[in-house]
Amino acid sequence: MKLRHVMLCLALTVAAAHLVGCRPPSGGSGTAAASRTVRVLAYINVSSGCQQATVDFLQSLPAKYPGVQVELVDFGDGGAGAARWEQSGLKCMTLEINGHSIVKFPVDGAAKVMAFRAPAGLYWTHEDLTAAVQAALQGTLKPATEEEFLSGGGSAPSEGDLRQYQSQHKPPARQ
Repeated sequence: MKLRHVMLCLALTVAAAHLVGCRPPSGGSGTAAASRTVRVLAYINVSSGCQQATVDFLQSLPAKYPGVQVELVDFGDGGAGAARWEQSGLKCMTLEINGHSIVKFPVDGAAKVMAFRAPAGLYWTHEDLTAAVQAALQGTLKPATEEEFLSGGGSAPSEGDLRQYQSQHKPPARQ
């Protein structure tokens, strides 16, 4: 994939997230949202420190949104986290919201489909994650398919992108 194409996609994603992700949730009593539990499972390389901004962001979610539970699986630890990540079959950083890494939710009357894979800034932003968590709390977040994501203009990381990312962020070998 050409760097110019990646940069254009990133700029469009950030612009779209800014336009739709920064709006406060619409009215309502909030009672239904307060009673929902949203589970965010993050397979992320915590040990390397390269994703610290995202780790901090994830850890801040439960304080901002009661009912949100965050679990970090550190695949860079060379131990239990790396083993769990390998067992999951994932090849890159992935966030799951209520068990799904590809989700859809309403934004301005249309369905937005997001894949929370790879580090923030490549295919999603922290604002996208905030919007998805808010949708989950409101009961409007739904699982989506790879096909829905790709047909909506999303792009999945190529095998080459994944290999390059993995070579730069390789977890330490388990002993």
